[in-house]
Amino acid sequence: MSTLAGSGEFGTEDGMAASARFFMPHAVAVDASAQVHVADYGSANQTRLVAGGLVFTLADDAIDFPQPKDTATDAEGNRYVADTYGNRILKTTPAGETTVLAGTGASGDQDGEAASATFSLPAGLAFDALGALLVADMGNRKIRRITFGGG
Repeated sequence: MSTLAGSGEFGTEDGMAASARFFMPHAVAVDASAQVHVADYGSANQTRLVAGGLVFTLADDAIDFPQPKDTATDAEGNRYVADTYGNRILKTTPAGETTVLAGTGASGDQDGEAASATFSLPAGLAFDALGALLVADMGNRKIRRITFGGG
């Protein structure tokens, strides 16, 4: 075992991987380019990126989500974030455009079209073998499935 990134000191500081500081790294996902996306819970950052021996805070987005709980990436390089207290799932493209993938922002337990669906404290994300995004909906005590392209 070895440390990939982080000095072990509390904070939010970019730079060389070994000296970078994380607030509370909570979840990691690796994209197709072997870049590591880190959900740095409580740091007001969507995710931070570990690549090439460096840690970068990704550009601020127009959508505020101060406590990302989990992150996942797909084969196209899109990044997904469980916005736990915002009750939404966010999607960021490789170009840096962030949108709400699913959830109205209100706490609830409504299935259906992504724009009208509701979550209660979505906390975990993972892709299944068929490409659906699974969401651990902590407040509803359910595992929810987001399908793409009508699947």
